[in-house]
Amino acid sequence: MCLCSLTGVCRPVPCYACCCAPSFPRAVSAVSVVSVSSPIGMKFFDRRSLEIARQLLRRYPKEWAQGATLPLLDLAQRQQGNFVPQAALREIADMTKSTIARVRATASQYEYIRLSDSGSPFRVCTSWMCEEKGAQALRKHAQREAKRLDVHINIESASCLGGCHHAPVLWFQDRLYENMSCSDVAVVLKEEKVEEEAEEKESD
Repeated sequence: MCLCSLTGVCRPVPCYACCCAPSFPRAVSAVSVVSVSSPIGMKFFDRRSLEIARQLLRRYPKEWAQGATLPLLDLAQRQQGNFVPQAALREIADMTKSTIARVRATASQYEYIRLSDSGSPFRVCTSWMCEEKGAQALRKHAQREAKRLDVHINIESASCLGGCHHAPVLWFQDRLYENMSCSDVAVVLKEEKVEEEAEEKESD
């Protein structure tokens, strides 16, 4: 079972942390695995996320527990909404028998994992495949449209979003958009503007 099926939301998690996580030999099934036995002391993860964390950790023998760091970071970011707070780093370090410094170092290797809240990221993949399919033009068009529509988002470049076979791709609001064109980008930003205006009216 992959991380996407556990959480119900597909994200660009590298395959070794998701669908293609290592399949251990049958003999390994008898090895004790890392477990999170109780929510006591866990102050960040809610009950649902804690159960998903347990399922993720069961896939790793105790000595390989740090292999669950990236999917746990992804889980924490999804629960928080837009970034991974310090409390989550601490709990992930405890779960994987690691250190906060190592967990933070892992997070820093992946652009989509954020350690601070800086608004909704609109990430355009600029890996070589997306670059060949016009990623730079998409990013520049997104910047112009966001300014014209006055949409409050952060437009960023991402090294890879795992959608090379449907390039160019972008990531926004917990969704991977594939085979994008400039007109598609305009539609996405207009929809975001409508949502922002609706939220403003509700808050009035």
